[in-house]
Amino acid sequence: IDIGDTGQETLAGVQSLASKFATERAHIETLSLALPTADALAQTFKNYRSHLELEYPMLQGNAEFQPWLAESLALPAAGEPVPRALAKTIYGRAYYEADRPMAAALKRFARSTNATQGDAVVCIVFGIGGGTGSGIALDLARHLSTGLFGRRVLVMGIGIAPCEGDAPVHRGGSVFAALNEIGRAHV
Repeated sequence: IDIGDTGQETLAGVQSLASKFATERAHIETLSLALPTADALAQTFKNYRSHLELEYPMLQGNAEFQPWLAESLALPAAGEPVPRALAKTIYGRAYYEADRPMAAALKRFARSTNATQGDAVVCIVFGIGGGTGSGIALDLARHLSTGLFGRRVLVMGIGIAPCEGDAPVHRGGSVFAALNEIGRAHV
């Protein structure tokens, strides 16, 4: 999944490698999600609570719910790293709103997984310190495991810890936020 920070050349490389796998053995699909405008992002936040209430009935009437992004957030330029909180919002927008490209991609993936012969295991590999991977991994796992597979398929995450070669921003506070979210998850 590209959220404006990976680049089409990286996705092209994934697509090229995907052609080496038999379609009945693997489902590999790339999805590029555009960075929304500030106005579109504000609209997403207006609707986000109602989307979450569909998945989390106990959230209804919870006055403590707060959006996790400030309205004044500056959006990164194309090709710049996307903060995890913004990646989570962009994923949610693509899953819940308009033509729902993320929900459609996950349904295609679930159909292909359910069509395989034998037991299936779904692995979500993501960077713990980065923005996009750690921002969407748990939502992606929840939507697959609970929503589309009904807990019939093992969905597991493989988090890649940051190393010295990563940018300092990917070795700092974002790691704590990701580990905190993973620790609280009931996917």
